[in-house]
Amino acid sequence: MKAQNYTDEFKKAFIRKVTSDVTRYVIEKYFEAMNTGAESDTIASLFSKDVNFYSPDHDKPTNAMTDGYKKVINCVQELKIKMKSIFFNIKSMDIDGEEAVVLAKLTARQRKTGEAIYEEFSFQFTVHNGEITRFRIYKNDITRLEDKPEEQKYANISN
Repeated sequence: MKAQNYTDEFKKAFIRKVTSDVTRYVIEKYFEAMNTGAESDTIASLFSKDVNFYSPDHDKPTNAMTDGYKKVINCVQELKIKMKSIFFNIKSMDIDGEEAVVLAKLTARQRKTGEAIYEEFSFQFTVHNGEITRFRIYKNDITRLEDKPEEQKYANISN
């Protein structure tokens, strides 16, 4: 009978824990930057130059070697152009090593109409070597905040 090597098990567990901590840190920095209105370049610095990106607003997953990074920047810039006082409320975050799934609610005010809106999102991240290398955004349809009275308490948005 082979003896268990608890040292090896400990090393694996420690590496997974440290990796999960790095993943959590990077993701928290992403949402902090989005909530505080950080510059697009600051937000983009969290992403690998060859990030694989998908958003329903950008038809299909990007070719990581050609345009993922550009599309992430465009997505962030579009959101900042269209919305004012963006606020993400994280409902839950599940992290396992380099992989993470975040459920979040967005409240914001549309610049064009001034209308307050609400959306629910699911984000899927892969963080490798401290950079986001895979980023997926899934969302529901936009709802007017006035139609969601139970969500108005999260509406930390100004006129």
